[in-house]
Amino acid sequence: MHPVSHMRTTLLSPYGLVITLVAGFVASQPASAQEVSWFLPSRDLLPTLLAGPREPVLHVKFVTTVESPTRFGPGTEGEVSLAASVPGFLLAGGDTHDALVFGLQGAVYGHFSLQTIERDLISTDWIILAPLVWHRGDHWIRLAYHHISSHLGDDYRNRFDVTAIDYGRDAVDVVLYVRPNRVLGIYGGANIAYNVHPESAGRRSLRFGLELEHREAQSLFAPFAAFDVQAEEDTDWKPRVNVQIGARFPKLDGRRLLRVGFEFLTGPSVQRQFYDQQVTQWSLGIWVDL
Repeated sequence: MHPVSHMRTTLLSPYGLVITLVAGFVASQPASAQEVSWFLPSRDLLPTLLAGPREPVLHVKFVTTVESPTRFGPGTEGEVSLAASVPGFLLAGGDTHDALVFGLQGAVYGHFSLQTIERDLISTDWIILAPLVWHRGDHWIRLAYHHISSHLGDDYRNRFDVTAIDYGRDAVDVVLYVRPNRVLGIYGGANIAYNVHPESAGRRSLRFGLELEHREAQSLFAPFAAFDVQAEEDTDWKPRVNVQIGARFPKLDGRRLLRVGFEFLTGPSVQRQFYDQQVTQWSLGIWVDL
């Protein structure tokens, strides 16, 4: 079987599973939840994925690169993001388990080398999401305008005398997330771009993931594990796999905002300036879901 066809089959089948997830989403009954206002409703209405490597979540990571996409080669790196999510308007429903909400999310990711005394900036990636999210019970579906652009760091460019890629894309992004029980979350989605740079770049990508987390746990720290795989037309559908394990800190204002954990990523680089290069890396990180 052709590798592209094999990857599509792997990610999209069996069709019965997809039908079951959608049917469960539509048929589920909303659980009791916190009532919310129509303007600037609960932050819980704009979900993020634990193992998504470019989710709009503030984080700091210490990275050990085994296979590097950059000219620094294997070694130590750091990544910092600034991010925020603003649920703007509750369009339908009355609580966090039965709602249709529109909002805005954004983030900038800076990736640095820790092998130089100057801590050279390697690249920055900018992401903007304008999501429309429908919650039904513990499940949700998100349809979003998705923009990403990438810029090579001046420090890196001057050190190695390389040319930056004019990288940017506007896309429609959809994710379906289903929780069949209190611990397991399953999701899948697709991203289709309608405006890309370079113009020869691929326009489609697929993703699938799992999350294990007991959200109602009353313990001081809540352990979690998450798995995310993405495949893009840009890289001939080679999968990028990201695994994260760790624990959430105690609740603040009803939400577990802070988590710490270990992360393993392998596949095409998540830094868009090096999207066609392979990376294998381990990270220790802190994430703050604002």
